[in-house]
Amino acid sequence: MRSRILLSVLLLALVLLAPARAMTFTISITKSGFNPSSVTVGVGDTVTWTNADTVSHQVESKSAGFVSPVLKPGETYSFVYAKAGRYAYQDKAVKKFKGTVTVQKPAEAATVTQRASPALVVYGATVTLSGAVSSKRSGESVTVFAQPYGQTSFAAVGSAISGSDGGWSYLVKPKLRTVYEARWKPAAQGATATSSQASVRVRPQVGFRVKASSGRVVTFFTKARGVRSFAGKFVYFQRKNAFGRWVSLRKVTLTPTSSATFRVRLLSGRSRVRMFMPAAQTGPGYVAGISRTLTLAR
Repeated sequence: MRSRILLSVLLLALVLLAPARAMTFTISITKSGFNPSSVTVGVGDTVTWTNADTVSHQVESKSAGFVSPVLKPGETYSFVYAKAGRYAYQDKAVKKFKGTVTVQKPAEAATVTQRASPALVVYGATVTLSGAVSSKRSGESVTVFAQPYGQTSFAAVGSAISGSDGGWSYLVKPKLRTVYEARWKPAAQGATATSSQASVRVRPQVGFRVKASSGRVVTFFTKARGVRSFAGKFVYFQRKNAFGRWVSLRKVTLTPTSSATFRVRLLSGRSRVRMFMPAAQTGPGYVAGISRTLTLAR
């Protein structure tokens, strides 16, 4: 039973992966000429000339590089066109009998591109998704799909309409690390094109300000914001040293409101300070959080 199922799957795969079949076009040679005299075919297609007259004829195409045998009434000659182009042909026996075969290029697969800018944002910030459709036409509808951290599938979040050059853009505000992709179903073609995926990382928003000060003693307030509460998590109060490195001076635990008020005695002179929230404290879907930098002179 298992072998039969496997065989069925393989046969289905072969059908789906098989290239489009070549076609055959027939041109009749009559007493009044070729019918039809001009045809349009695709690369790999075959053109067959059939002598439907009562006398012999011979087909020649210098541009395609062939000369058929002399065709008696009822006989045929076939030629496969392997390259795109326009090929003239004629009857060697009757010079005025002429025609053309136009071979079209294979249709290019529709594509849509996408990129995210910026690829790393703070919670609440806006990201611009942009790209272009291969048709370079305006009015094409591009649907944006998103898969936030923790979700198992993509869901549509909106759509954009392409401009005159086929370009499109769409604004999003990811709440957690989110993967985006764009899908486009061309108006002139049936297959849906899917872009490469763009991943946007998100930091929790870490607010940081001076609440009060008295000499070198400064009272700071910090608050972390994100899609979830950060109650019980901790952040580090950091100062940049003379070597340009951030040094953690104090560990601050956040209250049930995801905030904290604390005092620090600063060194004399200028201090550059900030709050830092390690990735281990931000939780799944976030990278480390960093506040703005405050420059204080005491």
